[in-house]
Amino acid sequence: MKTRSFAVLVCAIVLSLIPGASAVTFEELAGTYVGKRTETYASELGVLRYNEIVVITEEGIVTSYIEFNGEFLLASTGRLDLNEDGTFGDEWSMGKLTLNGRHLDVKVQFSPPFFPDVVVHFRGHRSDKTQVPVFSAASDDASVSGFPLWAPVD
Repeated sequence: MKTRSFAVLVCAIVLSLIPGASAVTFEELAGTYVGKRTETYASELGVLRYNEIVVITEEGIVTSYIEFNGEFLLASTGRLDLNEDGTFGDEWSMGKLTLNGRHLDVKVQFSPPFFPDVVVHFRGHRSDKTQVPVFSAASDDASVSGFPLWAPVD
């Protein structure tokens, strides 16, 4: 009986020493991240991959630059409302953002009827770059935020 109580006590002490998940803040996230974006569609589109640059400001503005065939075709920008645990979502999507040192991992699930059924995954690292690429096909609508992208249809 004493051995079992001692084991439970040791487990409780060890678990109390493990730090809890700390809140993710935009001050920590602010910067430029360079990485890869993968979009996995439930439809015949299958899996699409892009190079991506993500810029996050301390105010929570997130801007994505997507490279396709050597050109940046589309940028989305908007304010992200982030929960302390790194989750976010609305009526169109839900996702999770994780920062490990210089590495950013973002996974977002978009669902019908507003979007095709798609999971967008970005994995990148913080860059010292302060310049963003010349954007060749910018939209006049800068309120678009985090929408899934697909290859242009001719």
